[in-house]
Parts: sequence; structure tokens; C-alpha cells
Amino acid sequence: MKSKILPLLLLASFFSSGQNKLYYIQVSDENSAPKVTSNKGKITVLHSDERITKVFSKYNINSFEKAFPTSRTPYLQSIYLLETKEEGIAEELKNFTTYFPLIEETFRPGLLYIPNDYYFPSGNSNPIKSLELINVKEAWDYTHGDPAFKIGISDTPIRTTHEDLAGKVTSLTTGTLTPDFHGTAVSSQAAANTDNNKGIPGTGFNSGVLFKYMYDGSMMNTLLVLSQNGARVVNASWYNSCSYSAIDQLVVDEIHDNGTVMIVAAGNGGTCGGPDNYVYPASYNHVMSISSVGYFDVGYTYNNLPYSWEDRVEEIIGNPNTTHQHNDMVDLRAPGVNVLGALADNDSAYGGAWGTSIAAPQVAGVVALMYSVNNCLNPDEVESILKLTSANLDNIPENQPYVGKLGAGRMNAGKATKMAWQMNPSNGGEVLIKDRNFNKWDFELTNSAESIRIQKESFTDHANVNFKARQSIILDTDTFLEPGPGKSHYLYIDNTNTCRVFSPRPAVPADQARYASKGNAPKTIGTAGDQISIYPVPARDHLFVKSDKDLKNSIVKIFDMSNRLVFEKKMTIGGTVSIEISNLLKGIYFIDITDTDSKFHSNKKFVKE
Repeated sequence: MKSKILPLLLLASFFSSGQNKLYYIQVSDENSAPKVTSNKGKITVLHSDERITKVFSKYNINSFEKAFPTSRTPYLQSIYLLETKEEGIAEELKNFTTYFPLIEETFRPGLLYIPNDYYFPSGNSNPIKSLELINVKEAWDYTHGDPAFKIGISDTPIRTTHEDLAGKVTSLTTGTLTPDFHGTAVSSQAAANTDNNKGIPGTGFNSGVLFKYMYDGSMMNTLLVLSQNGARVVNASWYNSCSYSAIDQLVVDEIHDNGTVMIVAAGNGGTCGGPDNYVYPASYNHVMSISSVGYFDVGYTYNNLPYSWEDRVEEIIGNPNTTHQHNDMVDLRAPGVNVLGALADNDSAYGGAWGTSIAAPQVAGVVALMYSVNNCLNPDEVESILKLTSANLDNIPENQPYVGKLGAGRMNAGKATKMAWQMNPSNGGEVLIKDRNFNKWDFELTNSAESIRIQKESFTDHANVNFKARQSIILDTDTFLEPGPGKSHYLYIDNTNTCRVFSPRPAVPADQARYASKGNAPKTIGTAGDQISIYPVPARDHLFVKSDKDLKNSIVKIFDMSNRLVFEKKMTIGGTVSIEISNLLKGIYFIDITDTDSKFHSNKKFVKE
């Protein structure tokens, strides 16, 4: 049975929730944070400074609470989320920089989905074509996924009783939610019940879903909470801004440091004013931005137009106004034009779906397969494998206007899962990298493949390579390695396994978060901040730590970008401390210094050259 959802219903629902204004507000001192009271549904915000209380009293406040109450990043703990019905409050509060050093507008997410048709064109309702394009059957030859593996999905409510999602969904959001077409369709792409003689298969096969309602507080916090609750891959088929936010980038960094891969829809062409424009969170660092391709056979027409041929990025061939996002922040592509998905109308409803919202969860499901064959991979390796094994789109004539904006290519689920499997030391084999040319991105394969062979491949200009194998790395026919200024290629042999054990840094305890949201958090370790300095940056052989604090008996830890502990030492002297880092690989690291008496804590970033 197929059901139709009127686009008008979506628009009315979205804009009714989008009228309120949202702001990130940094509170300089938790002890003087505004206090929130509620009486018969009316929110009152009080402050020790009567001038600020008077400002809040002029506006209808929907909520004022910590934006990221479970974050381990001290700066993010100081960020609150204010929701109000009227404009003007931000400009007034900016007069009180002593209390509120930073105020930044943020936004509710917009759904990256084009509901222009909920029916497949007559005679073309076969979901297998889109899955054949991404070669997912080969991936299933290696694994059917793990039911215990939960793909984190932040979205609208899922119809959990749908025949293709029954028994699949674990929710972190309490309360009754009305099932919605978007969350249901997205979840079905990643984890629909497969091999059940019903509906459609999901790329993640047996994988499950860990769900959090995307409007449940701060939208970026929903992704952080999913990561903290065990999701090694999270999917966001929405956008919340058309401009960069340093606060949101910090949230993404923490999710990445937890060991979680972020898969985000790139945008639907008209998003943020045009397909060339950046869309967030897709365009942040440590995020895989997923755009779309067609999947129909070459020569397919719809309404007498050349329509969405396979691996073409224009929905109507020859019409540049029918592309989804194409810019230099796009990482990968998957089918996103008229793909069959589960709908929320009833427990057996299906229909055609358009947009990068549909492309992204297909990738998330494949990431689940990759982890099921190799749970030692770190997020950067997952992204590297997906790009290295992708199908080139640059050589297709209809794609020529978009070269440089297509990402690495179209996902090849079979090749990606095979490479992840081969990099598992218990499986062995030769990892073959061939027939592509890359001039950007950082590629990392350090999870101890037995052997790596590079053939008819080039890494030039802004591409970085960091490959490790246990036995050999072979540079074969027509291999070209020439990094640009400031870039490097690092190939090395090491007969040890490097396993990224997934152990996300735990959330702030619930009781502490609760008290903190009321502005009276219990005292914890203080932040040394600028009282501790490190130099030189970038550093080569030695890193010096200087502080007015007494560093004697403090614990110094250094973590790499994948949150792996690479150095730990207890200091025995005070003053300026020298730390030898000559054995660290080139890259970005975090140095964490904690006093054993819990008097202070400092965390800083540095570069090893």
C-alpha cells in the first residue's frame, strides 16, 4: 500500500515551530547565572542584577537552559539556549558583556527532504536499483550487521510499529510522539528490517536505531547525547544554519573525539540560497557531508525529460537548477532522487522520497556494516575508506560543470566494507587502493592492514596520507605522491595493531547537569585557562609547559585527534616543564593537565610538525 502526504502539512508544521527565536548565550559565571521559575506555564527569568531581570521580563520566554548539559567541554558547559517569541532581547543582553560574553543566534533544524511526490512513477517502484548502484549486496556478503549496533538518528518521530522498523528502534526521548514521514523514511534507509519478505531493505541490514527527537532541546545537543549513549555513527538529515558557528563546531569536535562518525545531509540545492552555498552542520570539520546522485539507467526519461540517470547529479539532465548541494565541503554521494522509503501513514506504507535526507542514512547504514567487520576503526579511517573506495563521478559528461564540487564520488558499499574487513588483523589480506586521483582531504589507514598496495593512484596538492601496514606498503604502477606546501605523506611499517576502542567520554553526571541548569552547580575542578601556556606551537621535538600554577605532582596526558591517549606522565617538578614529543606523528593533539589535588584542570590544543 502506498500513501500520500500533502506537502502543505509539512510546511505548516515546520513554520509554526520556526517562528521562535533561538540564541546561544555564554554565561561567564555559573554562580550568577539567571534563575528560571515556572508558574502555570509562564517562564520567569531572574538575575542578581535587576537590570537583567528587567530585560527578561519584557519578553515572552519559552525556555532558558543549558544548551549542552552533558558535555565534557568546559566552554560548552557555559553555553545556554534561550528560546523566545520576540526579537530584540539579544541586542539588549549584549549590553551586559560582563555576564554574557557571547550571544549568537542559532536556529531550529530544517528538514533536508523534498516532498514533491510520494509515489514512484508508474512501473518504477523497484528499490533494488538504488541499492545496486551503491553495490550493497557485496557488502552483505561480508556481514549482515550487528543487531546490537545502534545507528544514532536525530530526526522527527519514527513510526516504530511500521513493519520495516518494528523491533528496531530504541528511543532516548520520552513521552508520546506522533509518527512523522521524515524520521520514518530516514530510518528505513539505514536500518529497515531486511530479508523479511516485506517492504524494503536497509543498508545496515540487521543494525538497529538509537533515536532522539531532533527538537528535544538544542538540536546539536541531540547528536552529542546520541554519541554519549553509545552511537558510533550518527545521522542528521537536517540543517540548522547557513553560517558557521564556533560553538557548534566545538560540539562536533567533542562528538568526533568520542569516536563517533557524523553523517549529515549536504542540502537540497535551494538550501541556504543555492547549491554552491555551505550548509551547516554538514560543512563543519569532522563531518561527512552527503549529497545525492540519480540511479536510473542512462536514457531514462520522466515526463518526456532526461531524468536522473545513474551517477548524474542533475535530477533533470541539462537543468542546473535541479541539483542538490555541490560545493567543496561535500564529501560523498548516494542515491537521493525518487528512492523508495517507509512512510508513517500506516504500518505498511511506502513511497518515493527525494533529497539528501535520503542519501545520508544510506551511508550511515554502511558505516554500521564497516564497524561490524572491524570495530577497531577510528572515525577518520571510516571516512578515508569511504572516499578511497568511492566511484569517480568527474568523468561523466553531464557532471563536468560540477567537477571539484562533487565530493570524493558515489559510495561503493561493497568495496568500503571489504576494505574495512581486510584491515581487521584477524582477516588479513592486501588492501588495494587504485584508479583514483585526489588533491585534497586527509587520508588515514593506521588500523594495521597486513599489506597496502597503491596502484594507478595519485595524492597531490592538499591531500595528506598517513598509511600503516604490518608487512608491506607497495607503490605500484603509475602511483604519484606529491604533497603541496604544508602537507605530507607518511607511509610506515609497524607490526602492531592500533585499535580504536570505542569509549566515549561520559556525560556530565545528571545531578550535576541538573544543578548547573539552575545556575548553582556544585564546585568542581577549576579551569586554569590562560594561566597555563604551551610553546612552541607548532612543536617538533619538545613541548614546553609554563604556568604560574605549581605543576609538581600534576598529571599530563596527550590525546590525538581520535581521542587516543598517546602520552601520560606525572610531573615531579614545578615551573616550566619540558615534554618530549619526538615520537609523535605529525598532526593535531590535545594536552590535558590535571592537578592531583583537584585544584585546577587545563586542556589545550597543539600541533606537532
